[in-house]
Amino acid sequence: MRYPRSGQREEILKRIFLATTILFATLILASCNATPELTMGVRANGTYSNEFFGFTVTYPAGFHIESRPEAAQRLGVDIAYLSDIDLLSTLRTLPLLSAYQTNPSAVGVGELNPRMLITAERVDSGITEADYLLLLIEQLNYLVDMNFEHGGVSHTYIAGRQFYTLAVQGTLLHYGSYIFSTTDIYHTTRIRGYMVTFAFFNFDRELMDQVLNSIEF
Repeated sequence: MRYPRSGQREEILKRIFLATTILFATLILASCNATPELTMGVRANGTYSNEFFGFTVTYPAGFHIESRPEAAQRLGVDIAYLSDIDLLSTLRTLPLLSAYQTNPSAVGVGELNPRMLITAERVDSGITEADYLLLLIEQLNYLVDMNFEHGGVSHTYIAGRQFYTLAVQGTLLHYGSYIFSTTDIYHTTRIRGYMVTFAFFNFDRELMDQVLNSIEF
């Protein structure tokens, strides 16, 4: 058997080292670029984060965070004891975070309770953010016995990302008499095939701005 000369051995070892380095670099890069798993996210120390959608947000201190059983009762869906995996496969619109200024159980009928809601809904690629928001209001007008009006969709940048915004005024009339009105603001952006919406219902504008300014991508 003929063995490579010293210079040839060094050249072969260099090539092996280079090939191995490239291989490991490729594996590391592939691992870094892997898509995180879709989850309902994590709440900790006043902050909600979701690795799949790639953002964190700080919600107001002292707000009541809706539990899974509470969400089940509100939605009328038996999701109280579902795992995140089952929940993700059950609901079309994912309630990632729902925070009320006051625990709803302590609020009287007809009293307004400021609330922020973060949702994610998978949609067809042909639907734009503006389309989505306008369809949302159409559904509200159909499902809720209130009159919802708006001035059209605008857009802004939050944490360097483009969002589409819709401010909605809802009015409840009873036999022609004014009962109450609501002011709802929706901020929507598309992330990985989902429409992610930060919605604020009867929310103090300054407090809403604090929440929006806390968002990080």
